[in-house]
Amino acid sequence: MTSSAAPTPFTIDVPQSDLDDLRHRLDIARFPDQLEGVGWTYGTELTYLKELVEYWRTKFDWRKQEALLNRQGFLTFNSQNMCGEYLTIFVVASSSSSLR
Repeated sequence: MTSSAAPTPFTIDVPQSDLDDLRHRLDIARFPDQLEGVGWTYGTELTYLKELVEYWRTKFDWRKQEALLNRQGFLTFNSQNMCGEYLTIFVVASSSSSLR
């Protein structure tokens, strides 16, 4: 495996139009009927799913989370694997000695 140039800084920056699109999709979400007595057997329980969607619609603050993540200091670098394929690898830069 070979690596290319030195790692470069990376910042998470989701376009507002993507967040607006997500909000719109959550606003118009349609849910199936819950099958009686199956709970989580065939997937996510409907009541939980509706609560989760409502949380994402009305309470989750993407920009706050984006800022918290960006404080971690992401880096990217390109690497070639043993098959010759190029990969872009994202890492979190840390000054913590426990991660060195």
